Amino acid sequence: MENNKYIFDQMTCHIPNRFVEESLKRSIKNEEYQEYAPPMGIPLLHELILEDFKLKDTDAVVCVTDGSLPAIFQTVSQLAFKTFIDSEPAWKWPRLYNNNSLELVPGKIKPSDIMEDSLVNICNPQNPMGHLYTKEELEKIGRKAAEMGAYILYDCTYKDFTMDEYYPLYKLNSERTITTWSMSKSPGMAGMRVGGVICSPDMMEKIFKFRPNQLGSSFPGQKAAIVALYLKDQWLPALRKIVALNRDCMYNNLPDCTFPMEDASSSVWVELPEKINSTKLTSELKKEEMFVRDGIYYQEYGYEGNFIKVGTAVPLQWIADLCKMIKKYMDIY
Repeated sequence: MENNKYIFDQMTCHIPNRFVEESLKRSIKNEEYQEYAPPMGIPLLHELILEDFKLKDTDAVVCVTDGSLPAIFQTVSQLAFKTFIDSEPAWKWPRLYNNNSLELVPGKIKPSDIMEDSLVNICNPQNPMGHLYTKEELEKIGRKAAEMGAYILYDCTYKDFTMDEYYPLYKLNSERTITTWSMSKSPGMAGMRVGGVICSPDMMEKIFKFRPNQLGSSFPGQKAAIVALYLKDQWLPALRKIVALNRDCMYNNLPDCTFPMEDASSSVWVELPEKINSTKLTSELKKEEMFVRDGIYYQEYGYEGNFIKVGTAVPLQWIADLCKMIKKYMDIY
């Protein structure tokens, strides 16, 4: 690994993607980094995104943004609603963007949690818990939201790690469903800042017509995203296999630990034995340039376990090395 660093704490992908790399090289050679991209994104990228999200046969439209966060910020800060409904613990940024009433739901959000004139944040698989909503659960949530006049913020950044479980909620509640995603996870393009939003034409005109990236997101990044989506069947199965092998490696090589979460995305929740403090372990691993997420990061969201969070979209050797270091630390203490 370049710079001898093992980056497990950002849940991003560190498996080389040769299709992305080749596209970026071509784009740089063609000096496209000197150009502004189309304000809403490259039209071909729009087509591939709608196909990937099973929305090609709908009226849904796309806006490419600088990763998913700007799209989430626009939605939460600009949309008119009364209550923001989120799951706890969960990714903090959507809640920090919210200036309305807040309702936190333990675990998965259920139809009974949805209120009138609310915005419901469905992150699937959930970040950071890894909960995966089934198709049946999503259908019930979509119908209830439509019945209550609620909006749905559907964060699908980790959808590529759930095999064929993705369900297009837009088709149930098209006027009030805002789907967001990022290219930072499965194709490993975190540094390129490419993501976006899918919504109805009216919603796009209302919420996303004016936004901070009015001059377009990274042109080379969008070109690479086009290639990644077009050739997804040539790299995603191998990535999923690596993630599964890494998960099994941790399960099999850390017998003193437990794994209480579903881990449906690209990370593993490692509950440590009582004698091992998560902060001390994280600090010791950092000395070896192994960066994992200390569980105390999530305590403010209601989880008080003694654990670390480890990204699994990484080379197999990284996980093997990490397991060795954790066991070595446990043997000492």
